[in-house]
Amino acid sequence: MDQPHEVFRTEAILEAILLQTEIRTLLTSATRVCRSWNGIIQSSTSLQAALFLKPAKAPAFFPKPSENGVRWSYCHQKRTRNPFIETGIWPDFFRKRLHNPSDRAWQIQEDFPLIDPGKEKAYLREEASWRRMLLHQPPTSHLALIEERSYAPCPVVSQIRFYVDNGQFKAGDDFIRLGHLGDGVDQGDLIPGRDTLLFYDKDGRLTDRELKYAKHRAVAISQWLIQCDAVIFCYLSNFCEPRPFQGLGCLTFVDDFLEDLGRGVQVRRRRRVAVLKEDKDRCLTPDYPGR
Repeated sequence: MDQPHEVFRTEAILEAILLQTEIRTLLTSATRVCRSWNGIIQSSTSLQAALFLKPAKAPAFFPKPSENGVRWSYCHQKRTRNPFIETGIWPDFFRKRLHNPSDRAWQIQEDFPLIDPGKEKAYLREEASWRRMLLHQPPTSHLALIEERSYAPCPVVSQIRFYVDNGQFKAGDDFIRLGHLGDGVDQGDLIPGRDTLLFYDKDGRLTDRELKYAKHRAVAISQWLIQCDAVIFCYLSNFCEPRPFQGLGCLTFVDDFLEDLGRGVQVRRRRRVAVLKEDKDRCLTPDYPGR
């Protein structure tokens, strides 16, 4: 189709219409209508943000000067999670077993179903657009690390802001992309749980840990995913130490992933994970994942 309908000749009108289009249709179908449409979608900052390929203009956090130096202040605006994660990448790829046994060998001990061959081929393409996608709009590049240390009375959580090199994705920002998480999953550094954007390190069967930390999973969803792009449960992380990696090597598989991810700066240091009553009530319901 080389001649689009006359009503779509005005770029502003077409952009406004496309902004109301469902993300999967916009990503896979609208770009193939004609060269003109594809060019508008690729060059429009608003459409690229709607596709989670570029960050929204409004920041989720901003640096705020204080007596003790610069601190990060949360804007308290409602963030939007990339819907493609919940409906596509998480259930159809991250939590699926690949056909080649050597890929994701860690999945052998988990009860993950086998992936559809067609979807596997599409997701594994090096140039697949999902790899360049942001996790939220606006993004934060903050990760919450919940350490399950056996000698502590309860898990502790730290919040870390990562500065990522996105040269491989041809992006001029330093936000975490889905491709970074995909690399962590493929290498076995991150194990995707039942709850979207909750990961675990390799320390026992996933189902047992999810049941054991049901209350803390509820907290991670209700509190920490509000400000962070993802939450990682691990036994211990060197990134949460006062002076990370000074005199110590990587302690866990998660540390391997975080070190590859980039430079990290602690926003909030270790604190006990506070479990609210509504979190306790929610994780006791029969339909709560993992029960």
